[in-house]
Amino acid sequence: MSEAVELARKIVDLTDSGNFRAREHLIHPDCEIVMSGAGRLTRQEFTRYSQALATAFPQAEHVFEQTLEFAGTVVIEGMWIATQTGPFETPQGRIPATGRTMRTRLCLVFYILDGLAVSIHGYWDQLEMLQQLGLVPEPAAL
Repeated sequence: MSEAVELARKIVDLTDSGNFRAREHLIHPDCEIVMSGAGRLTRQEFTRYSQALATAFPQAEHVFEQTLEFAGTVVIEGMWIATQTGPFETPQGRIPATGRTMRTRLCLVFYILDGLAVSIHGYWDQLEMLQQLGLVPEPAAL
């Protein structure tokens, strides 16, 4: 496994364990961070964003299904599996714990340079997540 892949996976593992302080040391201070639903974030905003998710989903886990690497760019595809046992703070307000478990596909794209992440982009299906939490009706069958 390349150093870039190891670093990207370490960032995800630190996210799952809630060790955001250690994670910050692996992310360049001027890192370009873009997350679904949140847009562009600074490193500090990324930490607050992740803390809000950790409060709502304290037992969340990323499951890697495929990892690709080319010239410092690492792409991780997989699943984010979590149960909402805490309040979920969103820009639209607080969502009380639903007790429901969700599984949503995700894709994380990292660019690693000189041992630090200088770009992190994360994509997942937010509608699928909200449907599984019972916050949006399931689509009608065709």
